[in-house]
Amino acid sequence: MGLNISATKFVAFDDTHQRRVDTSLNNPTSETVGGIAVRHIFRRNKTGDKDRDGNPLIYALKGMHGYQIMPMYRKQFMNRARQIIESFAEELEADYIMPLPSSYDFCREVAELICEITEKEYLDPNFIRKRTVQEMLDQYGLEVPNGLNSRAKISYKAQLASWRRAKPAQYVSMKEIVNPIRHCFNPLTLNGPVPDIVGKRLIIVDDLMSTGASLTSAVNVLTEAGCTVTSGVCFVSGL
Repeated sequence: MGLNISATKFVAFDDTHQRRVDTSLNNPTSETVGGIAVRHIFRRNKTGDKDRDGNPLIYALKGMHGYQIMPMYRKQFMNRARQIIESFAEELEADYIMPLPSSYDFCREVAELICEITEKEYLDPNFIRKRTVQEMLDQYGLEVPNGLNSRAKISYKAQLASWRRAKPAQYVSMKEIVNPIRHCFNPLTLNGPVPDIVGKRLIIVDDLMSTGASLTSAVNVLTEAGCTVTSGVCFVSGL
């Protein structure tokens, strides 16, 4: 039900506890993000190491930050994910399943698994891209938005200063923006040519929920493109 992490950063599936990530068949959990219902295949929790709240699972599945997972355990996680997706598959109403744009293949893998189970069509997100640093500065760099507290204002100004030091053509990563101000920025934009999705229904797939800002941004961009995002599926929930 949970996961174990070795001192050498190997992640293992453990069906005897629920620490760090609940992978039990009690899932999915759900919440509303960006105006849509999002189902979480697995649920992160605060039990276990205080500095290991579930991210190591995603890191291992993506091969990030030195975390690793043996094929046997990877297969166990994905088989459990399949079981959970099958429990709500009939409720997924859409024409297409689309992963959020990512430089890693894992989000696409989850989307393709959902397509296989639901027999829905896969939609490549290559018509959406991350904004560049210069684009973010052009849109958000003139003034601090109203409604932020003093600490958030400091974080906002610090983020702008960081972008001004970066290369203008560098793509922005939402993970580099601190949580309290993520809602202030829209990191995604259309990158034509846009496929014929006007009037179509889409389900968005993400790998890890944090603030939901990336998913909300995707909903806004897809709505601009003329389609309807009916719901979302996330591999691992937020805390």
